[in-house]
Amino acid sequence: MINAHAQLVSRRLASARQIAAQSVSDSQATVSKEAAHRSVENLASLQPTIAATGHGTPMKGESLTSGLSYLVANFDEVAVPDHGRYVPEE
Repeated sequence: MINAHAQLVSRRLASARQIAAQSVSDSQATVSKEAAHRSVENLASLQPTIAATGHGTPMKGESLTSGLSYLVANFDEVAVPDHGRYVPEE
């Protein structure tokens, strides 16, 4: 899912058009870790050169590329919380 405030610049114009054409749901978060992981994989596959998401400092270049690669490879350890509102109780 692409956040309504996200701005991504891709090396390929077709990819930028695909991003712009995507609809944005009312919810800006997902509780499905599988869907979130797919979203990160999809984002990484676009090979963006700049990510200005509306929160935090914009990222670009090697730090963006390596950060996305790391997140895809280590998603469960890095991005999935072990407690909190959206974590099922055991």
